[in-house]
Amino acid sequence: MKNILLTTLFLFVSIHFISAQHDESYKLYKMESIYLKGNKYIKNDVAYPVGFLGSNLANEMRISEHATAEWNKFVTNRNWSMATSITSVALAIATLQVEDPNLRAGLAIGALGVAIISIPISIKAGNQYQKAIWTRNRDLFQ
Repeated sequence: MKNILLTTLFLFVSIHFISAQHDESYKLYKMESIYLKGNKYIKNDVAYPVGFLGSNLANEMRISEHATAEWNKFVTNRNWSMATSITSVALAIATLQVEDPNLRAGLAIGALGVAIISIPISIKAGNQYQKAIWTRNRDLFQ
């Protein structure tokens, strides 16, 4: 009888301890995790602007060195994506300004080629963006 009572007490205390630990983890996750919604990010049920080129969100990545590394990869890919997109637009505008048909055709093909090259770079940048946020949220528990 004494063993049953001690076992029951031990189980009750263990379950209570695990439950309390789960509640603390949930509170931490709820208060500190971030997720995206449009051009804002949500943290502790408050919407914050991402900032110019993600400057506000970059500050949030400082919690984790892994998230910072992913963020830096995103910034590199984003910059390459922007550069190729701007180059493509510049070539397209130059196509409209040129009188020579041969040069015009070359510029149009160049604009199209650079635009096509920018697509996978943009996709990779978007994936790195999501991965940086996921890594930051994951590292809250480490």
